Order: sequence, then structure tokens, then C-alpha cells
Amino acid sequence: MEPKHSHKRALVIDDDEDLTALIELVLSRHGTEVYTAFTGQQGLQYFKEVQPDVVILDVMLPGMNGWEVLNRLRATSDVPVIVHTVLTDADSRKRGRHLGAADYITKPQLPQEFAERVASIINSYSSESIS
Repeated sequence: MEPKHSHKRALVIDDDEDLTALIELVLSRHGTEVYTAFTGQQGLQYFKEVQPDVVILDVMLPGMNGWEVLNRLRATSDVPVIVHTVLTDADSRKRGRHLGAADYITKPQLPQEFAERVASIINSYSSESIS
């Protein structure tokens, strides 16, 4: 059996390359290994390979949108997914909760606050699996 990784792993699925680079910088400073995918299909493939502790998912992706990605992730995994989007309407937030998102963060977000929310989600799900 493979040893459990000591660093937390995050998979960011977002087509905004500048934003994903910023997220990677911020989270890596907090000790998180960050993997990035720029399409929903690529994100689903990386998810199988990386086995992340958290997924940070944009909704407005080319091809397969984030809602479909979240739906497919939920079919096989209970890993926490943070929806990270410009969509601020109540219906989108409700849809995210209904599909099983652990959190819903609207863009833009202050980097430190974003990192703290991601860490909080990882820690709360890690402690649930220990109990």
C-alpha cells in the first residue's frame, strides 16, 4: 500500500491561467501541493491521478461546465469541492449546495482569506475521516 502523502493536495480546475497561478502561489505558501487543470475533462482526469484532498472548481469552464464536473465527482467521491466563481446569484449558490459543494467562494477573493477557507475545509474533512 502507498504511504499517505504528508502534504495536502489541491486540484484547481479553472480556465483562467493567471488566477490559477495566483491560487497555486497562495496555497503552496501554506504547504499545499497544487495541481491545475484548465478544462472540466482535464480536471476529471487529473482527479483520478492526483487524488486531491480538495478540489477548487470554477463553474464557467469551456466544454464541460463546473456543474457537470461537480456532478461527476459526486458520483464517485466525497472529496470536498469548493465552487470558486464569479456567479453571485442565489440560484447558483443553491445549485452548488444541492450538488454537494463544501463551500462557495465568489471571485475575487482576498488571497489570505481564500487560503484560510481552503485550509479550513481540508481540516474539517480530514478530521471527519479520522473520527
